[in-house]
Amino acid sequence: MLERTELYGDFSAFMKRTFSRPLDRIGYSHTVSGHLETLLRSLVVKRACEYGDENCTNIAVSSFQNLMQTTVSNNPVDVDSRSSVYNTAIKYGGVNEWDFAYNRYKTHNVASERILMLRALSYSREVWVLSRFLQYTLTDDIRKQDGVDAMRLVGRNPIGRSLLWDFVRGNWKEITKRFGRVSHLVTDVTAKFNTEFDLQSLQTFKDSIPDLGSSSAAFDRAIETTQANIKWMDSNFQIIKDWLQSL
Repeated sequence: MLERTELYGDFSAFMKRTFSRPLDRIGYSHTVSGHLETLLRSLVVKRACEYGDENCTNIAVSSFQNLMQTTVSNNPVDVDSRSSVYNTAIKYGGVNEWDFAYNRYKTHNVASERILMLRALSYSREVWVLSRFLQYTLTDDIRKQDGVDAMRLVGRNPIGRSLLWDFVRGNWKEITKRFGRVSHLVTDVTAKFNTEFDLQSLQTFKDSIPDLGSSSAAFDRAIETTQANIKWMDSNFQIIKDWLQSL
């Protein structure tokens, strides 16, 4: 709800402090950790990196670079941290890291590793890289069964949200022809809409398509969700603003 508002900086700083403290206490190593501590560490690392803890991001990028340089089949990245490491390395890395992850997605023979890399690719902060990634979904460069998931993942990136909405509107016929039912995509691309402008944009696009077919219900739900989000912002934004500024 706050991603596109002036409060997001203060909110991110609060979340960073919240997860940096336990991360300093429990550390990054899973060695001699019990099951619950391993789960806790994975959660804390994920959120600390997500909100920009410098130690967390530096370790993730370094771990990913070790993976890029390895010539053996063994993965040097701890299995419990791979998702966070991959996502963070792509987010704070450059084109080289993205291209490596993309090639690994295309060539790796383990499905779980391909899924992790596909998710990581959506974390880039470069608009042109995300735009290229979206274009790949309409070609055989991205497996057809992964295309809609790739688009949905880009939409969860604050930088990619508006980019995906433009992409969906500009390529609606091609998207529906290639993938058929895309209700989940409609839900994801509009899930964080929370302004009157978002609502108007959504309604205008819905009205511009004479036959939405199976996606019609998804657009109706999206409009209802957007209206609910607008009400939530009206009721809670000032309360959260006052609370954040009081910390």
